[in-house]
Amino acid sequence: MDEVLEHILWLFGSRYGEPQLVIASPGRINIIGEHVDYNDGYVMPAAIDRYIWGAFSISNGETHIFAANLGREISFDINQVDTCDFSGWNAYVLGVIREMQRRGVGIRNFNLVFGGNIPIGSGLSSSAALENCIAYGLSSLFDLGFDRKDLIFISQKAEHNYAGVQCGIMDQFASMFGHRNNAIFLDTKTLEYEYLELDMKEWEFVLVNSNVKHSLVSSEYNKRREQCSEGLEIVKQHFRQVQSFRDITVDMLGDIEQLISDINFKRVKYVVEEIDRTQRAKDAIKQGKWQELGQLLTKTHEGLRDLYGVSCPELDLLVDKALQHPGVTGSRMMGGGFGGCTINLVRKDQIEDFSGYIIHEFYNNFTLHADVYRLEIVDGTGVVEL
Repeated sequence: MDEVLEHILWLFGSRYGEPQLVIASPGRINIIGEHVDYNDGYVMPAAIDRYIWGAFSISNGETHIFAANLGREISFDINQVDTCDFSGWNAYVLGVIREMQRRGVGIRNFNLVFGGNIPIGSGLSSSAALENCIAYGLSSLFDLGFDRKDLIFISQKAEHNYAGVQCGIMDQFASMFGHRNNAIFLDTKTLEYEYLELDMKEWEFVLVNSNVKHSLVSSEYNKRREQCSEGLEIVKQHFRQVQSFRDITVDMLGDIEQLISDINFKRVKYVVEEIDRTQRAKDAIKQGKWQELGQLLTKTHEGLRDLYGVSCPELDLLVDKALQHPGVTGSRMMGGGFGGCTINLVRKDQIEDFSGYIIHEFYNNFTLHADVYRLEIVDGTGVVEL
């Protein structure tokens, strides 16, 4: 048993007695399809063995929620959630509760201790894992009858309405629907999905965490959504057959370049190209063409850097240095941007050498320590059998 989970169970026992339910909700990587989940694109996430855990029981008094990683507790009556402080991590937890209450379900007072081993700010979707943990846990504890798709929309609405990030559905979907040793090819417009077995043989996905988190990420994320929306509207006015980004071809972009601002054109161009790359990546995985997949990852980074404008010097250096290593066939920044992780496709017999090399190069350039993560691809949110 993971030591973080052991600590959560000990805390719960010392404060509230025996838990009735324990939930594990994983973080995620996104292999390709970055910043297109809110643009009706295709994405390719996978759930990973980094978790938010929650231990639950029904309370005979007030609701008590204890954040194990922070050592902080809030207590309130479940019918007076609106009087609580919604700042910080509270927004994700209380937001899920409020979104469930809006649906008219009977949540009663409960006890909860939660915590995890997903590095905060790394781009591994700790917020979606937390939201899913709360949503799945409350639905199970009170037998509310929500299915997994209901729960991911509850989690997404909590992030929109209380955390203030207008995220797409990918993070919540990947965390909830993950399948061991499989990536998910997800159509974010229809939510149709396909599992892709990751029979990677001599290759492995390796993350490098810059441990950098620039404050731009939230405001710039929402700004990119606005820019994409503005750009799409201009394309739709010029081409009546266009309903979403997936209807736009590269040839169309040339026709509308003079009708759209330079910045919005770059955003649209990136999204159109990334939707195409993700479909080609699906074929590469099915055919076991891992070096071709690596090339697509690198092209995605170039687009995120040059067209979408969400990279930063630290991430660019990690990618540039990774691509200079003989064991790496592709590298890109992953997640919202302005910090967090890169995802790298590395030969398994080169991972140890790559890890030492990339840590050394990053420290030499920024006097900062990077962390290297090897991962397992796991199942999605569910009950922990103790």
